[in-house]
Amino acid sequence: MEGILAQIEKGEGQKTEFKASFQKEVLESIVAFANAKGGKIFIGISDSAKIITGEPQRIERYDYPLEAIREIVTNMIVHRDYRDSGDSIVKIFDDHITFFNPGKLYDGLTVEKLQSGNYSSRSRNKALAKMFKEVGSIEKYGSGIARIKQECHNHGIAEPEIEEFQHGFRVTLYKQKQDGGVNGGVNSICEMITNTPNLKAKQIAEASNIPLRTVERELKKLKDQGKICFKGAAKTGGYYAK
Repeated sequence: MEGILAQIEKGEGQKTEFKASFQKEVLESIVAFANAKGGKIFIGISDSAKIITGEPQRIERYDYPLEAIREIVTNMIVHRDYRDSGDSIVKIFDDHITFFNPGKLYDGLTVEKLQSGNYSSRSRNKALAKMFKEVGSIEKYGSGIARIKQECHNHGIAEPEIEEFQHGFRVTLYKQKQDGGVNGGVNSICEMITNTPNLKAKQIAEASNIPLRTVERELKKLKDQGKICFKGAAKTGGYYAK
């Protein structure tokens, strides 16, 4: 504790930042440190180095589970491909957050295996993984994805989207609620296509008032389930129920 207080007394510097609370700026600082040579962020410390204490007047419920965000950011630092000159990127939108990290899955690991949990964990950066394990930031090797999904489920939001994207790996957290939001949205999309064949994703998004990215994600699920298919050319075709 004395060591931490001594660092706080020194104030902010090139590798030290104070944040009064966990806001989106914290994520930006974490990614910036990850892209540079590392650093320390103290949460609950004002810019004037005052420790913020006291009981809150109300319980704050965040749109996204903080533990899931912490797990994602930890995995970004541990698993990114540091040979890639690209940046780790966090983008915050009105209804979702995307976390992109350079470096695709390797050693035969696939998104399907990650989703199923049937895989053996391998670390691209063994020294980093060992360090995070020793300080308690990693509970068990290979359990990160399952923990992120569980945190989203416990928080009552949609399951995160996990995918390989361009030259790296991307995780998307959605603000959309589980009950009525996701299932209701999927059912309404399927019903809409059944009643009105040859619809495009954009038309479905506008008619159902569901974000286009969410519609595209659910359309892919429905196609994988064999419930719908796309007929015709990309520009003139549309979706049909099977």
